[in-house]
Amino acid sequence: MKKSNQESGHAKNVAGFKTLTIGVVSYGTKYKPSNDRISVLNLQTQYTDGSAAKIDTDNMLKTHRDNILDRHNLFKPIKKLSTRVLRALKTSDVDDGIIEQAKAFVYKIRGERMKPLPKLATAMVSETVNAVTAAVIVTHSVSQQSYTNMVEHINGLLIVLKGETNYDPNETDLTVLSLTTLAAGMKQSNEDCDTGLFNYNKSVNLRNSALYAPKLGIYDTQMTVKNYISQLFGLQSPEYKLVMKIKFRKLIDIIK
Repeated sequence: MKKSNQESGHAKNVAGFKTLTIGVVSYGTKYKPSNDRISVLNLQTQYTDGSAAKIDTDNMLKTHRDNILDRHNLFKPIKKLSTRVLRALKTSDVDDGIIEQAKAFVYKIRGERMKPLPKLATAMVSETVNAVTAAVIVTHSVSQQSYTNMVEHINGLLIVLKGETNYDPNETDLTVLSLTTLAAGMKQSNEDCDTGLFNYNKSVNLRNSALYAPKLGIYDTQMTVKNYISQLFGLQSPEYKLVMKIKFRKLIDIIK
């Protein structure tokens, strides 16, 4: 099931419970279950809590997606910016060794190797009675471009730049001050994404509990209400047939 369809399903369950509660209220004093859990007051409270949990999940998801988009936009120009920093450093009066140090971090930011790999990897295969063994050149991925690593690489580049007084570009975005502010913003953006994800997952758990917890969730409650209505008015009654038209789907199976 696609997530968008599932989210729509949660909303329909909450809306259906509201409709069911309105129907129960319309029965007036006839509706008097011995089970207080399905009393009118408790049904109204359960709807309020379930609706709030669903809305909170939607809000947390929106915040999390906004954080991800903001981080994407912040990190997107970093590769080109680091290349410009390296060029600015090369035009400064600094030692070649300093340039090589900076180049190492810039290459990591761009996901490139400073030295090319061998073009040919020779495979040696020898067959035995029970197995086939192969020896090949194995290399590790150098695409260390996770968001956390990108922050580390930028900070590494900054350490190199801060030690060079001759690195003093006129372009504002290439200065040590601007790059320091940028690195701090990148780190904060990562933390915002992590926080947003945890908050969203927490809200999902609360929503799932409100809607699908055994006996106490909206889904199980509506089945209990329908059973009581069938006992109160009869299986062939208009009241029971009407509430049975209110469809619910158990989208989450919570095992306790």
